[in-house]
Amino acid sequence: HFASHISINDTYRPKIELIKENVLAWNKWSKINMASVITSANIPNIIPSSDEKYAEGMRLANDALQDMLELVNMPDFESHEGWKRKSANKNDIVFSKYYALGKIFTMRTTFDFPLRPCFAEHWENFADITKYNKNISSIKIIDDLAPNMDVVYYAMKDFATIKGREFMMCRTFRSFGDEIIEAARSFDFMGAEHDPQKIRGHIILAGGRFRVCPEDSAKTVVDYVMCVDFKEKNIPKIIMDATMSTLIMQDAEFTRKQIEKLKQEAV
Repeated sequence: HFASHISINDTYRPKIELIKENVLAWNKWSKINMASVITSANIPNIIPSSDEKYAEGMRLANDALQDMLELVNMPDFESHEGWKRKSANKNDIVFSKYYALGKIFTMRTTFDFPLRPCFAEHWENFADITKYNKNISSIKIIDDLAPNMDVVYYAMKDFATIKGREFMMCRTFRSFGDEIIEAARSFDFMGAEHDPQKIRGHIILAGGRFRVCPEDSAKTVVDYVMCVDFKEKNIPKIIMDATMSTLIMQDAEFTRKQIEKLKQEAV
């Protein structure tokens, strides 16, 4: 974890302690609407007794959330100091940097949509990315464990010289005032879906930070984060960088298109 390698400002300790407390709150929780979920930082994650096979995934997702929180609150993350520029399009720039966890890729972008509906669109319609991203072959929500936690199967098509990958992960989020932190990490369980035509990769850390834009409260600033082990040592660095950058930029482009669609429907 970052905690064992990187010291962080004590200002952020209350947030991290809150996450640790929430990890212990495995009580039953009724399904509630998204709006109330993303406005509360005190929602416990829950695993019904019949879903104990997901216990490891839940633990890893909460560990990932703590790592994500520490990462985004580091001064060099905010300034991108020491990060290498990898790819760019008309809107965004992807950066990368090595940490104890591995090579982390990040991209900061702004959406012309308020924080909570922006995040709700991203979270609830995650599986719809396959309609717009030609590099993703399948995204399935395997199970909803809590209003702010689920199990997701994510599969990529062959990309350049990289054979298609598949990932099983548990993702979660927490709201802290004007920020929402999302994190996911790979895990496995008995009977998990597997495509013999793909290589099972490992998501070390994925997700990011959604926050109210400081200059315009009607907009949302998102820092995407990805750190992935493709389980293959001989992938050329330039191909790996291009793959990760493309995945992040296309995720943002999907969200941007969905937001424009929602705005048009509201007219």
